[in-house]
Amino acid sequence: MITRIALCVALAGCGRVGFDATSDATMDALLPTPVARYLFDDDLSDGAADSIGNRTLQCDGPCPTSVTAIDGMGALFAGTTIMRASGAGLESPQFSLAAWMRPSATDLCLLGKPYGSVVENSWQICLGANRDLVLCTTPDGCDFGDPFAFMLDRWIGVTVTYDGAMVRGWLGGEQSIIQPHPGPVLFDGSELIVAGDIDMGVPAEHFVGAIDDVRIWDVALEPEQVRLLIAP
Repeated sequence: MITRIALCVALAGCGRVGFDATSDATMDALLPTPVARYLFDDDLSDGAADSIGNRTLQCDGPCPTSVTAIDGMGALFAGTTIMRASGAGLESPQFSLAAWMRPSATDLCLLGKPYGSVVENSWQICLGANRDLVLCTTPDGCDFGDPFAFMLDRWIGVTVTYDGAMVRGWLGGEQSIIQPHPGPVLFDGSELIVAGDIDMGVPAEHFVGAIDDVRIWDVALEPEQVRLLIAP
């Protein structure tokens, strides 16, 4: 079951929406080093390497195929696979999440860190059935974005920050939510999940579409830093 914080904004009519991936060198010099980053530029037949070197995403099902993405290659998921990696080092009281996605369906999940053995998540980003972008934290619960907030089969940049008190989300280059979540966010050592969810111990809500450049930080990026990611 999708459990969620909503990031809601009307997107531009076409083309890539979100990060300016062409300025990676400049951004990397001005942003903190992420604790995990998945570029999906390597051979995906045996998983996806973490360019920071800490944890490799392993396939739970047929591995995704490579696809041309925003900057280099990305991972194309057919809705049959999730990817898992160690959650060690991803249990910070503050965090930021960023990714490119090109969803081809709804009612599925992009990124999460499960909590407990039922359906909760320490944090999670999903897409609702009404094309609403949603995110959830435990114990503070979930918020939902407006319906029809994004288009299918278009690249969309997503950034989420949590500073221990407020969740701030950017979708398609616009700040889309500021929501109180007093926390603290609860963690239990669970794995990182990309391209789906774990419900009752079983993979669920598999992502259909492409994903590129997933980044996770153990700090909340400042708005000025987020703007570096979403510069036109």
